[in-house]
Amino acid sequence: MTEKGDDGLVPIEGEPEQLPEELKEVAQEVGEEKVRRILALHSIHMERHSGPLPHPKLFSQYGEVQKDAPERILRMAEKEQEHEHLKEMKLLEGDEKRANWGLGLGFFIFVIVFIGAIYLISIGFEIAGYVSLAALALNGVINFFRTGRERHISKDK
Repeated sequence: MTEKGDDGLVPIEGEPEQLPEELKEVAQEVGEEKVRRILALHSIHMERHSGPLPHPKLFSQYGEVQKDAPERILRMAEKEQEHEHLKEMKLLEGDEKRANWGLGLGFFIFVIVFIGAIYLISIGFEIAGYVSLAALALNGVINFFRTGRERHISKDK
């Protein structure tokens, strides 16, 4: 890189020491300093921008084309962000409803199986009743450990 001085171009600190191999032959003919100056003048500057709004340099140019264009673009971006926020909120509400229905249904099935197991024991089918109670207890223990493990894994992420 170079800067424009009073007497021409001067090198900036950090400029590469050596020229690329392709230019060494040209540098021998016209001079290495001249090749460096030409490279510095024609160096490529690259910027990268991402996001819902145009690059700030381009954004101001929209106002030159149409006076209210920047404000309209900002309003459009705000509306889009608001729409995405509402969509995400609806998804979260749906997830919460499904989770609550799952808990309610699980509790209902637990109560039915528990009452059925007690009934089986009371009418003389003790083995079937105790197996049903053991299955309920085992299911509770397994879910306890599975839920704890999922919470631990989600904390690590």
